[in-house]
Amino acid sequence: KLIEVSDEHQIDLVFNGLMETKLRNKDFHPETKLAMESFGQALPDIDVSFHEKEDVYQIVALLSEEKMSAYNDKFPEFRFVRWHEYGVDVLPENGSKAETLKVVAKQYGFNREDIIAFGDGNNDMEMIQYAGIGVAMGNGRDELKEVSDFVTLTNNDGGICHALREFKLI
Repeated sequence: KLIEVSDEHQIDLVFNGLMETKLRNKDFHPETKLAMESFGQALPDIDVSFHEKEDVYQIVALLSEEKMSAYNDKFPEFRFVRWHEYGVDVLPENGSKAETLKVVAKQYGFNREDIIAFGDGNNDMEMIQYAGIGVAMGNGRDELKEVSDFVTLTNNDGGICHALREFKLI
């Protein structure tokens, strides 16, 4: 159904498998390239049937806020989390990076206070707020910086290493 609605509204989709990322649309929009390049990823190869032959671990829908109405009220099983002006993560209704942290922490016996998380986009918001220490990258979104415990250098300037040193973890 997500594919049908996306095709109907000319919304590009990217599927992430375990080892590969594929763009579903042959005639993709220029905004798709901009969104993918915004986090240092080249435009993925095109494979319109990737989702039919591989396990899909994440879906990215590439669309502006104006086109979000195409999805409104049609997918109660999903949450759409915007990370770029032209990109949203399509998550299970009860899924998030924060939920993943909770599961991993429980599995390995970590307390929430023992977790440090790094992020740069609005799709990292819940994770940053959940972690004992939430660190926004210097190149991150202002909204994320506002809820973070610490803002470090940019990802290109060794931000993770800088923060780990600041917190005396290395």
